[in-house]
Amino acid sequence: MVLGGYRNHAQARFATILGGSKNTVNGRFGIAMGYNAKVTGDYSGAIALFPDEALNQNGVDSTQCLVRDEDTLNICANSLTVNGDDIMALFSRGRALSETLDGVSELAKTADSDINALRKQGAALDEAAARMLQALAGVSSSSV
Repeated sequence: MVLGGYRNHAQARFATILGGSKNTVNGRFGIAMGYNAKVTGDYSGAIALFPDEALNQNGVDSTQCLVRDEDTLNICANSLTVNGDDIMALFSRGRALSETLDGVSELAKTADSDINALRKQGAALDEAAARMLQALAGVSSSSV
């Protein structure tokens, strides 16, 4: 079912195009809107908000919002904001925090290993000090 727009094609059972231009839905229960979306996966959708670009040397439009997988929603846009906040910036900050967390985890593992090594060295020094004290006690008792 095509609700509006120009050159839209809903070619699968229960496919819907909300509007726009040059959208195609071939997946069952698929949905598309915007400009130049193509949905081939079942139960999938596309929101295509890219401007029209020139075709590349192979005759393919690089701005096509293509959804091949089932149960997938693609939102193709240059930016995504909610109440003035750039959502993509939040994802990149999350990725940076994740990478930092990985680095901190590795550092913690190294610190644990170093702490265990220091404990072993401390125990060895305690044993050596006890032996020295015993030796000094033996020397002082024999000289009296």
